Amino acid sequence: MTAGQVGFTILGMAIVTFVPRLLGFVIAERRLAPFWTRALRFVPIAVFAALVTPSLPGAGGLPARIAAAVVAAL
Repeated sequence: MTAGQVGFTILGMAIVTFVPRLLGFVIAERRLAPFWTRALRFVPIAVFAALVTPSLPGAGGLPARIAAAVVAAL
């Protein structure tokens, strides 16, 4: 990797990290529709399920990822 590619990668990672945090502050100041308020209440549970399911004993590969996506969607 060249120095330019490393710099571009770091910049991209900074943007991907910073933008969702900034959007969180922007959304917090606005009043959301009741549908979105209900939906956003389940985001932490869905993220946890998506992170934990692939690491369960016996889980691995695509079937575990599909199971994690289904649990997160539910």
